[in-house]
Amino acid sequence: MPPSQGEAMIYCDGASLGNPSSAGVGVIFRDANILCLSVMCGGIGIATNYMAEVLAILYGLDHARRREWSRVWIISDSQAAVKAFK
Repeated sequence: MPPSQGEAMIYCDGASLGNPSSAGVGVIFRDANILCLSVMCGGIGIATNYMAEVLAILYGLDHARRREWSRVWIISDSQAAVKAFK
């Protein structure tokens, strides 16, 4: 289900090769028409899976703030990371 007009949907994911090990994050930003607004990804060094998931959300929120998107949805496959932000 797409976000409402004026909202951005932020798909976040993070992963590490071990726990802890080399890790990275990826974030996709979409609008109400599901069009891609922006994409970001990168390595974060040595981290656990949980830390990578949390950092993906933080990077996504920071990027949204810099673009002045005040209404966002966060989508993540990590229930633990989402719960940490509630």
